[in-house]
Amino acid sequence: MAEDNPKPRPGDYSNFLVYVRMESYLAQWAAHEHGLPIRFPRGAIENEIIELGLKIRGEDDDLDLPEEGKYPVVLPFFKYKDVRYYNYLSESSKDELVHCLKIRFTISLWNDLYRFGNIGKQKQDLIYAWMDAHDIDDTETNWLVISKIYTRKRKAYQQQQRRQKDTS
Repeated sequence: MAEDNPKPRPGDYSNFLVYVRMESYLAQWAAHEHGLPIRFPRGAIENEIIELGLKIRGEDDDLDLPEEGKYPVVLPFFKYKDVRYYNYLSESSKDELVHCLKIRFTISLWNDLYRFGNIGKQKQDLIYAWMDAHDIDDTETNWLVISKIYTRKRKAYQQQQRRQKDTS
C-alpha cells in the first residue's frame, strides 16, 4: 500500500521558504545559477550554512515575510532538522549565506573575465557582456558594483604576482 504523504528524504526540497536580503546584482546572479526561488543543489555549502542556522521560530522572532530587497530561498529537507519544525533562519545565518554567495559570485566573475584573451578588450564591454550572460540587469548601479569587485580582485592578483616575482 503506497503512502499518501511519504516522509521526505534528506536533499529533497520543501515548500518552506526563507527570505534573504541581498543586493539586486547578487540575487539576479543567484537566480540565474539556481532558479527563483533560489534552490541550492544537493551538497552545496549554502545548504550546510542553512542547516547549521535553522532553528524553531521563537515567540520573539519576527515572521519571515517577503518584502522589497528580500529574495526567496527554498529550504531543503535535512536528516536531523525537519524543516516542518526547524524553518527559521536568524539574520546572522542569512548574513553568512549572503557572504558565501558573494564569494561564489566573485569566483565566477574572476574565472570568466580574467583570461589572457580578454586583456586587450574594454573592461566596460566585458562586464556588460558578463552581466548579460548571467541575467543581471544592465543598470549603472549593478555595473559599478561588479566593476569595483573585479577591479579589487585584479589589483590583489597583480600585487600577489609582483610579490612572487620579487621573491624569485
